Amino acid sequence: MIEQFRTDRLIIRRFSPADLDGFCAYQADPRVRRYVPGDPMDVGADQLIVEA
Repeated sequence: MIEQFRTDRLIIRRFSPADLDGFCAYQADPRVRRYVPGDPMDVGADQLIVEA
């Protein structure tokens, strides 16, 4: 598996624990959530996603 994919403008990588605050922030933002199916995740679920 590729650990990271990088271009001049984009980096695609797995989540890391350092991403948790930003991940929680966009999950809670109604301007973003209107385009994301399902319900917002709570902090516990967010942490499981980031640590997976």
